[in-house]
Amino acid sequence: MIQRVSQQKKQWREQMLQVRDQISFEERQHREKVFFEKVLQSPIFSGSKVIMSFASMGSELNTWGLMKDLLAAGKKIVLPRIHGEHLQLFDVGMMEQNLIPGVWGIKEPDPSLCTEISLASVDLVLVPGLAFDQAGYRLGYGKGFYDRLLMYPRPKGLQSIALIFEEQWVAQVPREAHDQVVDWIWSDQAASPLLTSKFS
Repeated sequence: MIQRVSQQKKQWREQMLQVRDQISFEERQHREKVFFEKVLQSPIFSGSKVIMSFASMGSELNTWGLMKDLLAAGKKIVLPRIHGEHLQLFDVGMMEQNLIPGVWGIKEPDPSLCTEISLASVDLVLVPGLAFDQAGYRLGYGKGFYDRLLMYPRPKGLQSIALIFEEQWVAQVPREAHDQVVDWIWSDQAASPLLTSKFS
């Protein structure tokens, strides 16, 4: 059974990556601009002081412009660094000059320049992924970093959110026992984020 779900996830990853890749660069740029204007004005972001983001790549929703806007709004931006099977979290300050290429070419904090912080210091975690369902389950990239990060018990007050393209919604993501849910999911075509049924 576990092997079957694992195989399903592998097939889904290939399919959902193709779906996301089919959104043209120009269309992504336009949709992101409109979406991020809503995001920046939303209570969940305006009420968060310390926000953990991720360094987007390829056809992922572009987090770089959003992070710059959040910094300009006085937010503290935290980015992860892969350390073994876990993520270390660092305050990246003014960001780009404090980042270096990491595993798989993903930019990550330079530990010699950035201050490591605990998850308990974070208010909001932006969670990447390929597909999401309304129960809050996500299909990630298969390494389990965010499942381990968000595993219960979570620090009090910590919330997680996925910002996604509408095309990334699915009826039900293949699930395994270790899969963690995301508290909020916000599609670029929605006026506000969805509080997933797991928590509603």
